[in-house]
Order: sequence, then C-alpha cells, then structure tokens
Amino acid sequence: MGARQSNTQRIRRSKYGSDDPFRLSLIFLDSDPEGPWTFHNLTDDDMAAIGGLLAEISYMSWSEIDTLKTPEGKLKHGWREASQLGRRAFSRLEDFGDNRTELADELFRFRVDDRRRIWGFRVENTFYPLWWDPEHTVGKDRNQG
Repeated sequence: MGARQSNTQRIRRSKYGSDDPFRLSLIFLDSDPEGPWTFHNLTDDDMAAIGGLLAEISYMSWSEIDTLKTPEGKLKHGWREASQLGRRAFSRLEDFGDNRTELADELFRFRVDDRRRIWGFRVENTFYPLWWDPEHTVGKDRNQG
C-alpha cells in the first residue's frame, strides 16, 4: 500500500484530451478476488473483448480516444462523477482506505461493448483500471442502487 500512496501523491488528473499517447498502468486494480467488479473472473470472451479494445486504442492519442463514438453517435468513452455512481460502487471507493478515494472525484470508463465497461482513473496520459464491469452496474444512477 505504501507504493500506491506515494504514486497517488505525485500524479495529477487531467480531464482534457491531449496529443499524448495512451498509457496503461495496473497499480490501482481492485485486487479483492471476492469484489463485485474484479478482474479475477474474466472469461475467454471478456479477455478477447478487452484485448480488442486495447488493440484499438493502443496507438491513439487521448484526443483521438476522447472523440470516438458509438454507431449511435454517443461518445464511446468518458467521465462519470463519483457521486453519480451506484451506491455500491461509491461505497466500494470509500472503503479502499487509501489515496484512490482522493483521485476518485471522477472516474473514467471505457466502453468495451454495449454492456461491458472498464472503470478507472485517468491521470495525464495514463489510464489506471480499477474495475471490470461485465454487466454495466457500476455506473447505475445512485437511486437505482
């Protein structure tokens, strides 16, 4: 946990696109194998879908990623205020007991497909995955639970 805290103290979150290339760091993964949105239970199909997403964005800048759209014309990836998360997700953030909570005024989510999402922190040009959301439940309105 000490390494996590020192890392969070040095980084600044940026909400704005840049020409910097996409980077990925796994230091903030919710590593509880019994957690509700763990990466521990990925299926082969999940792995293929995540691999497809990463292959798509690996050579992109954040400015390019920020403008990707779904076939329906909605932004494909984006920000969500922590206060807009479902109660269970918001409580999970508060329970970490480390500096992730301080970074979590807003989370960034990657839309893997119509249902599945990867939620995490976006700091400068690096995405830090936190949760695998195979059933699209993290971002539920707070009133929905």
